[in-house]
Amino acid sequence: MREKYERHLLKMARLGISMARQHSLKNRLRQIKRWVVSPELRGEKARTEADIGEILEEQARKVRQLRDNGSKMNHHRNAWWRWVASGQCTKVQQMQIEGAVNAEHPALLASDAETYYRLLLERAGVPLS
Repeated sequence: MREKYERHLLKMARLGISMARQHSLKNRLRQIKRWVVSPELRGEKARTEADIGEILEEQARKVRQLRDNGSKMNHHRNAWWRWVASGQCTKVQQMQIEGAVNAEHPALLASDAETYYRLLLERAGVPLS
């Protein structure tokens, strides 16, 4: 097969056909190479694709699980930012509420963020559901 391929390249060079400029020829050559692959290699490729597919599915499941847990853990934070972005609150109100909570509980945001955002929502009068 290698000799046949080399003869083919020589013939193409003699005819003055450059593979670099002829994308359709290059794609056709790739297609022919795929047809020639041995059955053992095709089986190995199928097994590898199946293994990689399983790994990707597992990773996707883990990512979905992390996202679900993250949204449950950040419920109050998400509610606070939704309220701020809703237009019911001005930037001045937001800063006043955050300043008051920060003055009363200076390290709360770093230690317990959910409690901090819950206090912000309570201070703003947003109903917690």
